[in-house]
Amino acid sequence: MNQWRGDSRRQAVAGLMMWTCIVIIVNFAVIFSFHQSIEEHEYAYGPEFAKRGISKRTLIVATINTWNFVHSGGSDWKHRHEMIAALIGEQAADVVALQELRISSSTNEDNFQFLREILSREYPHWAFKQAAEVDGGIEGIGVLSRHRIVNTSTLLLSSRSDDADTNRRVVLQATLQVPIDGGPHAQLVHVVATHLSYADAVQCRHAAELAAFVDAVEPRAPLVLLGDFNTYVDFEYPMSYLLGMPPEPSSDRCLAVWSTLPRFRRADSLKLRLRDAWTQTHPGEPGFTFWSTTAGVDSCRADRVLYSGQCLTARSVRLANGSAAMRADGRFSDHSAVL
Repeated sequence: MNQWRGDSRRQAVAGLMMWTCIVIIVNFAVIFSFHQSIEEHEYAYGPEFAKRGISKRTLIVATINTWNFVHSGGSDWKHRHEMIAALIGEQAADVVALQELRISSSTNEDNFQFLREILSREYPHWAFKQAAEVDGGIEGIGVLSRHRIVNTSTLLLSSRSDDADTNRRVVLQATLQVPIDGGPHAQLVHVVATHLSYADAVQCRHAAELAAFVDAVEPRAPLVLLGDFNTYVDFEYPMSYLLGMPPEPSSDRCLAVWSTLPRFRRADSLKLRLRDAWTQTHPGEPGFTFWSTTAGVDSCRADRVLYSGQCLTARSVRLANGSAAMRADGRFSDHSAVL
């Protein structure tokens, strides 16, 4: 596990230079460009960046539901995770949020460790938070990063005995120290990862808890909130709340849940103004990331990237599902990777 030191965080803040930034999103990867009043150069973190010609002021974030230890077609879970690792490298992501990370107590298999070992050179920094005990082991979420993680915080979302989904859910926040121009100065970026419940009422409650958590994050740095939100086509209410949209009293099915929460904050009282990267660039388009093959379960845009910061703008987004060779050799997940 990485060491996070308060001194490093303070040094990073002290070393900030004047900057503006732009978010560019390619292949559903979010590319943050930190611009300064100095000469432009080309640089790369690795060969993938060099091939794509991305300038030096970039940060690409991604989210992938790993599908735990499930086998797909002729592919066992390890082969699927090799495909996931290849996809991450193919898209040259800088930081990746991962869901359905499992550690089996009976076999000692660990899919997060498996990915870290494959990607250890490119992603030396990581964080993990356990969420639930499942199938004789544990499940959680994690973050892989090319850049140093200088601070983390977590939130264990609430659970009640009468919940339709009793699996515990968590939020993991990692503050990245992103170098500027390869020099001694750095920009802090907050990355907040989560995997919300599939049950409507639980999702409503968790959205309120998540909003309060995100709103309390240090506000001066850019923030990205991403993960598997389990958002269904007919139940956008929790996401609308996170995006600061006031509820419609006649139709918002979260209102009954929110009315029971003692410290509930109205959407218009939230400090952060989150924006949805997909709807900013593809208004009216579905952008499905979960393709259902089960009767009665609709395909949906479960996986999302939200962002906040006056200097951030979504410029282009497209969905990526890996190379044709990957898809022909079994699915790497039951979700599209948001890359």
